[in-house]
Amino acid sequence: MSDEVVSFVKRNARRLFELWFYGEILSKDLQFQWQRDDAYDYYDEEEDESYKEILAKLSDTYGIEILVEGLGEQVLHDPLESHLRLGAAAVLSCELGIYSPSIIRKSHLEKVTLCGGIRGENAGCAGQAHPHAGEIVIEVAPLRGDWRKRRMCIHHEIFHLVDYFDDVLQYIDPWWESLNEKGFAYSKQNLNRGGSNRPGFVSAYAMSAVQEDKAEVFCHMIIEYKKLEQLSQSDVFLRRKIDRMKNLLRTFSPEFDQGFWEERLKAKPVSPHACGL
Repeated sequence: MSDEVVSFVKRNARRLFELWFYGEILSKDLQFQWQRDDAYDYYDEEEDESYKEILAKLSDTYGIEILVEGLGEQVLHDPLESHLRLGAAAVLSCELGIYSPSIIRKSHLEKVTLCGGIRGENAGCAGQAHPHAGEIVIEVAPLRGDWRKRRMCIHHEIFHLVDYFDDVLQYIDPWWESLNEKGFAYSKQNLNRGGSNRPGFVSAYAMSAVQEDKAEVFCHMIIEYKKLEQLSQSDVFLRRKIDRMKNLLRTFSPEFDQGFWEERLKAKPVSPHACGL
């Protein structure tokens, strides 16, 4: 993350925290109950300028467009409500800061849309990636009480772009499929079976399609790499996928080297403090 963005977020840490995490702590793993009316009362013009400043710095650093108003090119959605914009900007600045501008350019990411809700047949999706448009869409409102999912979603969608452009096969990957237990088949029907107890998978959603499996492994490696390494000690299929993911990423960009993963091992646990809040 650029020094200017880091400095701005740290200077405004208290206000960012109060706006995004305002409410009652429900459990020790930092789940929050959002108080909607109080949040509206708390919003003011100064915070409006603060979120714009954060997004402007991100746009300059990474050469991308960031939208919180209007409609994205690929997905009809509701604009992000005013009282959520500053917190969403802080989260995005933290997560993009894990990557260098070079990696973002290679991913072909050109636009990030932070929205209040995705409409139509894709309603309920936490995010979407549209490689041909160079756009990812993140639905902020349903994720506002779950810090972990907010972070995971950003990296999940970024990886879909990486996966699409890293070779000519786009989302087709027979090699990755061969890493699973014999007889396993990706299917959306797996979503109805619940849980992720099957060896080699970090979530039920990962069992729905090969590209979703890869994106899920990636975002867990970014956010919870230490935990994933521990799980892989007793899961040979997961171990294979972690090693394969590292090879794919190193081919995509030499910046995904051993030093990068050592930094992920040292990353703080998922919490508001992960972004200096």
